[in-house]
Amino acid sequence: MEINKLINLQRLILADNRIENLPVNLGLLKSLKVATLDGNRIRALPDELGQLVKLERLSVSANLLMSLPETIGRLQNGPAAPGRGWLNLENKWLYCSWCCWTFQTIS
Repeated sequence: MEINKLINLQRLILADNRIENLPVNLGLLKSLKVATLDGNRIRALPDELGQLVKLERLSVSANLLMSLPETIGRLQNGPAAPGRGWLNLENKWLYCSWCCWTFQTIS
């Protein structure tokens, strides 16, 4: 099944699957609210995650991420939105040029 046909999908749970890359057409899942991607081998998140306007919870702990795409920070109700979303990075040091103002606002 092609991922772009899952337009009503609200929860995507792909934890512990040794996934290394996410498809760029993941951004087509406009109804997606929760993405659990913990315990994989993901090195980078696609910029297209910024197209997931309903995304509220993003969990990417225990991956190989070194940075987060700026597009995630632009989501008004997204996982990095102050006081709204939920972003799980658990014990991960990342470079994130847009995070400073976002996380300072939360604290």
